[in-house]
Amino acid sequence: MGCHIALNCEHQDYVQANADVAGNGVLAAFLASAFLTVYAMAYGYLSDSLPKSSLNETDQYIIEYFRTKPVWIHSTLSTLKGIQYKFCALVMRLFRKEYTPAVQEIPRKKREEAVSKFILALSDQQLATGLAIMIAAVANQCTLTNYDFRIAFSLAWFSAITHLATLDCLQEYFRTHRTIWNMRLIGVVAFLGLLVSGMIPKAVDISLPVACRSRPSETDPSTLDTTFFDPISFGLFLIPWFLLWVYLRRIIRQYNLKRRKDYILQAVIPWFGICKPPAFRPTEAERKRYYEHLFAEKTARDLRKSLDAMKASSVIKRNFAMFVRVLQVYDQSFLSQTPPLIFMLAYGLSQIIYSQWFSVVEVRLDTSMGFGQIIPLFLLVLPIFAAAEIYYETKENPDRSAGQTEVDESNIPSDEPSHIEPEPHSLNRAETLLLSASDSTNPDLPALEADGILYDKNVSQIERYFYKETKEIERLWNSAATVENVMEVLQKKQKYQVEFQAYKSIEEDSVSMTTSVVWMYIISASSLATLGVILNIKTVVSEIGSAFFTLVMVIYIQRGVGSYLFSLVAMREIKPHLQDIFELVRPPLDSQKLPTATVST
Repeated sequence: MGCHIALNCEHQDYVQANADVAGNGVLAAFLASAFLTVYAMAYGYLSDSLPKSSLNETDQYIIEYFRTKPVWIHSTLSTLKGIQYKFCALVMRLFRKEYTPAVQEIPRKKREEAVSKFILALSDQQLATGLAIMIAAVANQCTLTNYDFRIAFSLAWFSAITHLATLDCLQEYFRTHRTIWNMRLIGVVAFLGLLVSGMIPKAVDISLPVACRSRPSETDPSTLDTTFFDPISFGLFLIPWFLLWVYLRRIIRQYNLKRRKDYILQAVIPWFGICKPPAFRPTEAERKRYYEHLFAEKTARDLRKSLDAMKASSVIKRNFAMFVRVLQVYDQSFLSQTPPLIFMLAYGLSQIIYSQWFSVVEVRLDTSMGFGQIIPLFLLVLPIFAAAEIYYETKENPDRSAGQTEVDESNIPSDEPSHIEPEPHSLNRAETLLLSASDSTNPDLPALEADGILYDKNVSQIERYFYKETKEIERLWNSAATVENVMEVLQKKQKYQVEFQAYKSIEEDSVSMTTSVVWMYIISASSLATLGVILNIKTVVSEIGSAFFTLVMVIYIQRGVGSYLFSLVAMREIKPHLQDIFELVRPPLDSQKLPTATVST
């Protein structure tokens, strides 16, 4: 980039910082916005207000534990609610309205919609402000010092991490509004390109303009090209690429959720192939219904497979299999996505603190609040307006708000089936035949009837373990024509009721293992946060920390690639069983759509 001013590339005894980049107002606005985003996501998670497709068994355990067990959390939450009441009352005064806190719990649908909208507003703000400060830093390399450049990209790093964290909370929204996500992706790609390219080649002398990195001084070799992070090991060099890898996984997941659905359908059912004539292709509603059945069967078989491994006679093998099962569930949870984010937040925050208050060179900064510092502070008002709008929309139009959400979800291919409507069927004679069978002298009949009633009561839970089998029992029950058929169905119900109790008992035993995983999460998150701070300290400790980070990054990438390959292998193994469940739920051949013949006149 050419400069229209004369550059002074000689070393200076102090740094004249740019207040529009490194000013206190800019720092306060960026950090406040980032921590507000983190708070909104933590509140949405712990209050069970995130989309159900983002949560699994481990998340539900954490949420339930938070809402029932720790007394100190509830006292802290009560204090926060008092602060929230005063804050909301102050906001409502701006609109000349009175704030009345809700006296009853808001339904989950409304909470989910409100939290998603609020996080979406914060996500857009993080993306816009981060992109703006990076463009400003890159475009003004002739006037900004390397100190300003370091602060700018530290703030951009903070914005990137908080925006990255919001993607996990907004998966359902972006899956619904695919066009909006594609448009945002342009900004995300530009964001990553500027951030990664700007974080590597920079000059070490922070008192010089950025443009001096390619024009070294003849008297001071410190102006020669080096790196922004001053790495003393390979680990520090990998940090921006680690961010790129985590971002890439989130982006791929947004597209992979729908592709996984199409893969399940097309790999199992040739009818869903794109090469078929349009008249033979199913509607979107039919595709969604079949996918829900297939996904439920896949989930049930995976659950049984992991629980069967826990039936080992050896206590050590049983506990090991149970621990592996809990780790697998944890790896698919929302909670497991947070440790890398905690590391990167700690790294970004400690870098700002290190650059701002522990600089080896004197920093001179204009403390007056100019236009460039006031604008970021006023941007903090936008989330407040968004919160007020969401509050009044939920309060004044609760039915329309919740109803709109339900309509939208009906057209979305969800990652997990929310509810599968029972298949319509004709009347059967099973009830009448059962009365006839009760007159017989079969001594096993009372026990079979009792287990059958218990099976019918628990059928929704039994489906978690035996989805295809419950559909088969339903079909046999509806088509029973003789007393022998009814007895056969009752025996199947008894069998799966007993096995259901056994699986349920094993799964309940794994709850104690979940507590151990939670402690492992706390230790790993704390360790990664400490590692993020250590990497900014230029001592021997940083060398050890960077080496450890290199190992962590290799393990993290290997786990991601391994999980993807394992899912492909598992899909091939379960294909025959998915074909069986499809044959149970597919419509008769004579009811399938046929191409309409064109009659020429």
